[in-house]
Amino acid sequence: MTNTLTNTQLPTETSTPEPTATRTPTFGEMMKNNIVFYLIYPEKGRTDACGDIRVDPIISKRLRSGDKVYDVQVALNMLLGINTKIYGVWYNALRDSDMTIKSVEYRAKKDYILIDFGGRLPAGHFAPCDGPGIRQEIWTTIQHYGFKEKTLAINGHFLIDELGC
Repeated sequence: MTNTLTNTQLPTETSTPEPTATRTPTFGEMMKNNIVFYLIYPEKGRTDACGDIRVDPIISKRLRSGDKVYDVQVALNMLLGINTKIYGVWYNALRDSDMTIKSVEYRAKKDYILIDFGGRLPAGHFAPCDGPGIRQEIWTTIQHYGFKEKTLAINGHFLIDELGC
């Protein structure tokens, strides 16, 4: 019997890449690159839209598409989809509505957007200060996307008239 030698290669050392830290985007970058909508930060000690309020940006994990007309619709749908009164520390004046976006018209030349919402507002059944709160949440969300002009309606009627503010 003859012994045959087979050459086996010795394992080679492979280099493991050094882990690299991923850079966390800044607040400003997220405001610019992510879908953002606005909710009410109530006055200290309150859980409503009355008193000294401000609207705060809620930054989603969803990135913008680059089409501001599409992006504002996504943001508004996120806002309209929150059906709770309190969202974290924020107050949601829209919680009792079942508003949806019925149609959107955009005129690029004037940078003008017309949004007609469908559904209903709890007309006459708002909690105190919810009308102005709804206005702030929607207007500020749309302003975030930089439209020069806007008209907002619900079922063909000016939204501001329906809100009574």
